[in-house]
Amino acid sequence: MRKSIIFLMVLSFIAVSASAVEYECGDVNNDNNLDILDVVSIINYLYKGGQAPAFLNLADVDYSGTINILDATCIISFLYKGGQSPSCPPGISGDPEIVYGENSGCKSFEGLKSEEAVPPDQDCISYSYDGIGGTLYFSHINAGFNCCPGVISAAIDIVDDTIIVTESENYDEFGPCYCLCLYDVEYYIINLQPGEYTVKIIGLELNEGDEYLQFTIDLTAQPTGEYCLTRDHYPWGYGMSPSGFLTETYGCKTDGEKADSTLEQDCIVYDYDGNGNLYLTHVNDLFNCCPESLYATVDFEDNYIIIQEYETDGLCDCVCLFDLDYQITNLSPGEYTIIVDNVYYYGGYNSLDPIQFTIDLYEPTSGVYCVDRPYLPWWP
Repeated sequence: MRKSIIFLMVLSFIAVSASAVEYECGDVNNDNNLDILDVVSIINYLYKGGQAPAFLNLADVDYSGTINILDATCIISFLYKGGQSPSCPPGISGDPEIVYGENSGCKSFEGLKSEEAVPPDQDCISYSYDGIGGTLYFSHINAGFNCCPGVISAAIDIVDDTIIVTESENYDEFGPCYCLCLYDVEYYIINLQPGEYTVKIIGLELNEGDEYLQFTIDLTAQPTGEYCLTRDHYPWGYGMSPSGFLTETYGCKTDGEKADSTLEQDCIVYDYDGNGNLYLTHVNDLFNCCPESLYATVDFEDNYIIIQEYETDGLCDCVCLFDLDYQITNLSPGEYTIIVDNVYYYGGYNSLDPIQFTIDLYEPTSGVYCVDRPYLPWWP
């Protein structure tokens, strides 16, 4: 598999610049006075769930980069003890802009522990906001891209109070690989004024009808947080164990019920959607004419998919053909050997061999594999 070695964030902006306004350092409550009420505002904010300062830099009066009890002490010292004048960091000015962006590369979830990372079926945004410097850090966790994206890019537009991230990828002359991966992609926006914003992530590899990651954050009241959606298709869930199950059975074909009237052999019809879902139909499957029920087990051993079919209480003195549908999910791209074994293959029909064939599932594909059965009840 080719690996991408260049990762570049291409970022653009449409923004409305906030006008620069001068306020006095330490005037935390913005009443144009530096007094004991500003000390009360800091204490309420830090310890009593009070309102955050409209301009956090004005509360960092000791220029430490953080707001804490020492800032309240500094104001008290200045007002009543002849202490040093407050000195605050510069306020947020200029248009918002990106200063850095990077990604993790194709992620592996082998040996994942729940406390170590976001599970691979979650598509998430994690963010934190530095209100003093006006920098918003956010990561798109488990973003879906091609395994060989060449160049990962994103356009970020800021219009009023909406931040729109449109992700894309650009391939080299070799084109994409026939597989998908999950990445962590980071974005850094500076000179972003505090306030309420709607963030919308337009990601790749979404199916029709999938939700976009879209949520509203108040950077003053909640400067850190995470928002996630569960995705139930490939590449989300990659690294999770595949699973398979019988979805439908079609009755004895002596009744004229036939899922595929063109096939007269013992066949497997397969369809892989490229999103981790493999659909199988066992056409002309052999069972008793009137079983109480049909069931199957689907097991996975390395790159083998083993289907064992059974019936419960075959009550009639005859056999006939059925069609059985299966679905296998969370199947990562690769080469697989499929083995389909039926209890009747070993009972009275000359010890028939199971159906066994190998297929490449590196891209969406479909096909049919058949085995000749030279006697009834299969058609000649």
